[in-house]
Amino acid sequence: MPGNPVDAVIGTLQQSTTLTPQQILSLKASLGYTNGPITTQFFQFVANVFSGNFGTSIQYYPTPAINIIMQSIVWTVLLFGIALILSFLIGNYLGLRSAHKRGSASDSFTSVISLFLYSFPYFWMALLFLFFLSIEFHIFPEAGAYNHLLSPSSPSYYLSVVTHIILPLATLIIASYGAWYLGMRNNTIATLNDDYLKYAEMAGLRKSTIVDYSKKNAILPNLTGFALSLGNIISGGILVEMVFSYPGLGFDIYNAVINEDFPVLETSFLLIIISVLVANFIMDLLYYRLDPRIREG
Repeated sequence: MPGNPVDAVIGTLQQSTTLTPQQILSLKASLGYTNGPITTQFFQFVANVFSGNFGTSIQYYPTPAINIIMQSIVWTVLLFGIALILSFLIGNYLGLRSAHKRGSASDSFTSVISLFLYSFPYFWMALLFLFFLSIEFHIFPEAGAYNHLLSPSSPSYYLSVVTHIILPLATLIIASYGAWYLGMRNNTIATLNDDYLKYAEMAGLRKSTIVDYSKKNAILPNLTGFALSLGNIISGGILVEMVFSYPGLGFDIYNAVINEDFPVLETSFLLIIISVLVANFIMDLLYYRLDPRIREG
């Protein structure tokens, strides 16, 4: 990419004071700027990471990049964690029930609605919510995660957090619900064709027992998707956070790209990679407990 973010910082500082050549060299060193080969830069970055040094944010100089991320990651985990759990539970529950009533009017209606929501652009849904519910009718706040005029120790502050999170939360739940529903419905229908469930039905077992048996196997593929989604929580949804100006990690990543804030980008991507690996490792351990076939193998 053209341009040098370090030179941009130096230019900003020189608007208020004159920097000596020694100060410029010291500033470049503090920002991690070097003319060395890319391999040397990479291993230096790895060494700094293991020592807890993730670099200094160029956009918010001289704030450390990790401090910027720690401030925003709390809001992202709050928003996307709640949205993921609720959409997963609602989608899988309705998908399971719909599969056991396949062919009925309720199944057809729910499947059509879920397919429509699955195909609907979630950023457009966010824009519609923002325009009608915030700008036109002023039901919910337009931007941010809380009212900046309130003290964090007051009850009104937490109420403002709730009112600010409703629209982005509703957008994410509606947008991701369809995928969980369709996946669970299709998995359950395939599971119901297995011999052991056909035998259970012919043996006269209760409907609730058959539903419970089918749920345990049908939900396994969705658990894999849940693990991947769980790992991606901290990456946030850049478009949703941009629409509602929600101060999450996705919003920080967007600003870092615009302002060439490489330390913030590198640290963000590193945390995303680690979270995905940890989430999948945990899910592999859970699979061992959930699926007896793995233990027998």
